[in-house]
Amino acid sequence: ERCPDGVLGERGPIYKFPDSSRECRPCHENCTRGCLGPLLRDCLGDTLPVSRKTPTLIAVMVVGGLFLSCCIVLL
Repeated sequence: ERCPDGVLGERGPIYKFPDSSRECRPCHENCTRGCLGPLLRDCLGDTLPVSRKTPTLIAVMVVGGLFLSCCIVLL
């Protein structure tokens, strides 16, 4: 039995694979063409190269840098 591939979700297509009990389980979130298991190394084809947390990390670093700069100026 096959699992649905590429069903559109909130963040893009969702891919699933059948586990040992033939239940459909989600692939790793960075899989772009389906998978054979739950891990990133189980993905078929290419994976997303950039983490989705990167923009958040950059924003936190910018705000932290501005805060630090203001503290230094006020001293």
